[in-house]
Amino acid sequence: VLKVRLYRPWDAEAFKAAMPETARDIVVLDRTREDGAFGSPLFLDVAATFQVARDVRNIVGGQYGLASKEFTPKHALAAFENLKQDKPMHNFVV
Repeated sequence: VLKVRLYRPWDAEAFKAAMPETARDIVVLDRTREDGAFGSPLFLDVAATFQVARDVRNIVGGQYGLASKEFTPKHALAAFENLKQDKPMHNFVV
């Protein structure tokens, strides 16, 4: 688990350095909802960080805790189970 504590300014180099090379599948969970966008702001920055570095990984994004909904271990497990699918769902809500 890698927790982003300071979102702006985005430090792509520091984020990429903190992500283990063995993490080939990545779930980005954000507390924002961006209807009509390809993904949440955090997801877009994470995906761009790896794309610019030409580091191909399986990255999916989703939202959690919308409307002050509690985030439980069951929700975290659901996000990781989604990642195991042959075609993981993107822009999911837990």
